[in-house]
Formats: sequence, C-alpha cells, structure tokens
Amino acid sequence: MTNLYIDFDGVIMDTNKAITSLLEEYNISSENNEEKLEFLSKVNWHQLLNQSNEISNAFKNIQTLAQSGIYNVSILTHVCSEHESIEKTKLINEKIGNVSVIPVPRHQEKCNYVDPKNAILVDDYTKNLELWEQNGGIGIKFTNKEYNKFKSIYDLSDILNIF
Repeated sequence: MTNLYIDFDGVIMDTNKAITSLLEEYNISSENNEEKLEFLSKVNWHQLLNQSNEISNAFKNIQTLAQSGIYNVSILTHVCSEHESIEKTKLINEKIGNVSVIPVPRHQEKCNYVDPKNAILVDDYTKNLELWEQNGGIGIKFTNKEYNKFKSIYDLSDILNIF
C-alpha cells in the first residue's frame, strides 16, 4: 500500500477563514508570523473547529480512501499547541475513526516527521509540497484553481483517479 498523507487545515477543514477572522478581531497581523503563532498556540481549538466548515465531503472521502485497500491514509498536520493536536485528533476520530493523526510542530517540516519517499502528500501549501518532492515524495496541490507545478485536486476522492 502507498502511504497517503493528507493535510488538515485548508484540505479537510476550512480553518483558515476562522483563523483570519480571529486575527482580525484581535488586531494581529497575519504577516507577523511570531505573533500569529503565539496567538494560535492559545486559541480554543475546539471552538475554532466547530466554527469551521468541512471541505468537499473530506471525511467521507477519507473513509473511502482508507477503505480502498490502495492507501495507508494518515492526517499530517502542523500544530501550534498540544491542545490543537488533541482537538484535531478528536475530530478525526469522531468523523472517520481509525485514521492516524500525525501532529507536526509548526516550526518543523512535514517531510522530516515521516518518510516522504514514494509517499503522497495532499496539501494546500506549496512550500510543503516542494519540500516533500525534494525528499522523494509525490505532491498533490489541494486547490480549486488550475495549478501547473503539481497535480491538483479539490476533492480528495479524485486521488483514486490519478494513480
């Protein structure tokens, strides 16, 4: 089976809108990365996840991928705090069941936490995909726009049609 890693924020849940709204509410510049990460480490992630929307039937599609027998599916997500890791894991366990969640501290690279060699990463963040491919992995850009640098999808079930 091929290892398939799926990003959480911006792929499974649209947490980016809720985060942007909170940053604006507390007058924190999204450009000030240090201040932003400090703020996100203190956010109530249970509440933030409840305010966020699922993207393109992600939970159902992840279940389908996990049950396909083709992929060993894991969620590979950057986190700013243990609380964020716990809340994301709880949500995945509630919605999907036995799919592992691998939290990666925000200041670390995903390709340093798991072996990317011949593994697939679905992510909305280009830098993660570039590093993934530089380390022998296969990157898929999660976007609803045409994207030339990587294969792109906006529905996780499309992975079954790519490989």
